[in-house]
Amino acid sequence: MILTVRQVEYHNSRQNGVMNQRVMTGKRRAGAPQMTGLAPMEPLSEGAEENHMLTRVEEIEGKSSVKSRPDSGIAVSMSSGSYSSYSSSEATKEPETDDIDEACLTETPEMIDRVEKVKAESHNDVKSLVAAITKGLMTQQLKAHALYCWLTSLDLSRPPKGKHKSTAPATKVKALIDKKLTYAQFYQELCRAAGIKCEKVEGFVKSQDYLPGNTVQSPKFQHTWCAVQLDGHYRLVDPLYGAKRDKDNTHERFYMDHYFMTSPDNFLLSHYPKEKRWLLMNQTYSIEGFEEMVKTWPAMFHFNIRPLSMKSVIRTYDGKLSITVLLRNVAVNPSLEYSGPGPELDAYSLKENIIEEIRDVENAETFHITLPQEGNYYFTLDAHVLEDEIDVPVFQCRIEYVDELL
Repeated sequence: MILTVRQVEYHNSRQNGVMNQRVMTGKRRAGAPQMTGLAPMEPLSEGAEENHMLTRVEEIEGKSSVKSRPDSGIAVSMSSGSYSSYSSSEATKEPETDDIDEACLTETPEMIDRVEKVKAESHNDVKSLVAAITKGLMTQQLKAHALYCWLTSLDLSRPPKGKHKSTAPATKVKALIDKKLTYAQFYQELCRAAGIKCEKVEGFVKSQDYLPGNTVQSPKFQHTWCAVQLDGHYRLVDPLYGAKRDKDNTHERFYMDHYFMTSPDNFLLSHYPKEKRWLLMNQTYSIEGFEEMVKTWPAMFHFNIRPLSMKSVIRTYDGKLSITVLLRNVAVNPSLEYSGPGPELDAYSLKENIIEEIRDVENAETFHITLPQEGNYYFTLDAHVLEDEIDVPVFQCRIEYVDELL
């Protein structure tokens, strides 16, 4: 019964805090699981049949079955040493990777080092700026990535100096700072100057202020992102979220990598287009189905963590439930927050109501929760980033405890 090195280091570093009770059931296996997704497609026609979002577990290796706990919305894995992933379509396909330049997907730091030397104020027009950013790059993928890295790396706390023409890049950066120009509009203009077809996509997003179980259908959650056509296929890009920074003005962990050429399956967990053709998937889904899925952050995909149930709202009638997640070689930290309507409960003390069971043979962890009183709770799972000694959010769902016997 041995913890992984990551888990030991993590829990040792937190030994002065209140820890969850833990039940260990074996030794964690090493190795990175392989997840499947959908191949990017052309936009679907507007008349495509709308289907309700249903999540399922897709077998990767070995045999696996899923059973649901009555009234809880929790799916319990019965797999034997297998690792499963989620797919939002009936028939998933491996992405077409032959036409994707690997550097475009894996070398973001190197690309940033290359393009951050290009200054907007040094160029009189967008075409000249784009030529400098993409100099020496031969493929459309690399050019689109370079433009994305340049735009998302801009430090808007340091506006360009001097006076410039209305069409000059420096003027556009100032407009971006003043919120007179959006990231999507600017990225579209950069792409078009490079000869890359780029469309703006309007829709809704589960933003920082969004809480699971609520609707996104309000002006507060309206958002615009991009679809870039590369080698005949549209790819999804969100330069605004890729540029997201924290209170210290440093890039939010994992955001920049995640929001460039995001797979349609993963993108759908946070973004929903008004025109369903921009789902870029084999089948289309309703906005209600989108709202019924958990709230996610980029760290979920970086660490390859998956909740076994993707429901945004879990209901319990006796105050007891279990939440299972699939993961490998990453330390996680669960938390509960009470939102009422009863007397206020301290989030720190609520951690004592979570018992963590490490199911190493199945590469899973289960959190057994006992709620102290009726009302609404928010369960959030964080992942621990060892190199930075920080916790970053992975996913969040709402728990509704209503005792129907009363």
